[in-house]
Amino acid sequence: MMPGPKSWLHSIKDKPIITLFIFCLILSIFLGSPRGLIDISKNPVDSIRLTRIILLLVTTFASYLYIFFGAIHHSNGYAIKSFLLYSFLAMFSSAYSAYPLFTLWKGFEVFAFASFGLMLGRYLKSLEDLQDLINIISFFLLFLIISALLNGIIMPNEAFVKLKASNSFSFILHGSFPLLNANTLTQLSGIVALISLNNFLNHYKIIDKLSFFFIYFLATIILLLSHSRTSLLAYFITFMLIILIYNKKKLFIFLTWITSIAIISGLISKIVLPYIYRGQSQTLFLSLSGRTEFWPLVWNKFLQSPLFGYGFYTAQRFTWGVGSVDNTYLEVLIGLGLIGFIVFIVPLVNISILLLKTYFNLNNNKFLWTNFAILFIFLFIRSLTGPSFQVLHIDMLCYVILMVTLYSYSKAMLKV
Repeated sequence: MMPGPKSWLHSIKDKPIITLFIFCLILSIFLGSPRGLIDISKNPVDSIRLTRIILLLVTTFASYLYIFFGAIHHSNGYAIKSFLLYSFLAMFSSAYSAYPLFTLWKGFEVFAFASFGLMLGRYLKSLEDLQDLINIISFFLLFLIISALLNGIIMPNEAFVKLKASNSFSFILHGSFPLLNANTLTQLSGIVALISLNNFLNHYKIIDKLSFFFIYFLATIILLLSHSRTSLLAYFITFMLIILIYNKKKLFIFLTWITSIAIISGLISKIVLPYIYRGQSQTLFLSLSGRTEFWPLVWNKFLQSPLFGYGFYTAQRFTWGVGSVDNTYLEVLIGLGLIGFIVFIVPLVNISILLLKTYFNLNNNKFLWTNFAILFIFLFIRSLTGPSFQVLHIDMLCYVILMVTLYSYSKAMLKV
């Protein structure tokens, strides 16, 4: 039986152990705040980091207990196994990293999430299990974005950051507790909004449709306030894909009509473009806020050590003193070289192929497939202009869940 929409809380009730695993992993992600290398060298393991270490060690140990003693063997697919190999390469790079222990630990963080993915792959037994996983992560993402909105309501001076520009749209909303930068907040809001929209389109009870539409509306408001252009683009692309999948011709005509009116009336130039530019000049905007000027430096550095890179997570910190080079793939190249990069993109390629194969399959379930597509589009587009699923990040958890659920779904649809 094909699963349809289901209450997110009902999924949590049905899967308490998996919910606890996900809660612990999310807690480990948002414990503390980023630190500089000087602070780390003086006090590498403070009380917050010790809590994170314990959480990840316990979660990893529990994952392998389940793998070896609590589950019948199921194939996990190439994606999660390649991601596990990526974690080993990350840990191995500590042998030539400028900060060996730091690199080793950051590699272990990836290993912990990959191990959780292996456990999930053996746990999944039905298509309903796949939907439960999507529901559980959606619930936690909803909690995160609502916490940011409440922070904006209660402490607006702290939550809304005014950018260095005179434009009235030069602001961003971020979360303070837990710490969520505007890029991540926009992305998570977009994911929650469109998964809610997908549920809205598939529910038949009025109360359910109203509930999911309210979540969609609320998440879209948070997305607009947090104001990250990359995820706004992902939102637009995915929204149009949903219209295509569900053949909403009337909605498409209506949106085209609204857009035409906006262009003719000058609304685009007066409101939409200033909102998108966020007070930046056109030159700065087209350079992706200066990213395209920095990326050639990263590429040249990679070419000096193309095979192995300079050490996972620490390469850009040691070379330029920055936390990220604002591109997931360049960051993997400079950290682990070409060898690590090839291993890293295997899951990405695998996910892309499975999405295409299952979309054109006659047995395809639109509701489940659309949820997978929403996650993938947001994760991929975010990875182009920032850190994402290559390091400890909420994106990594979403990525691991997408890997294992999509593989299980493809087995059911394609009879692999």
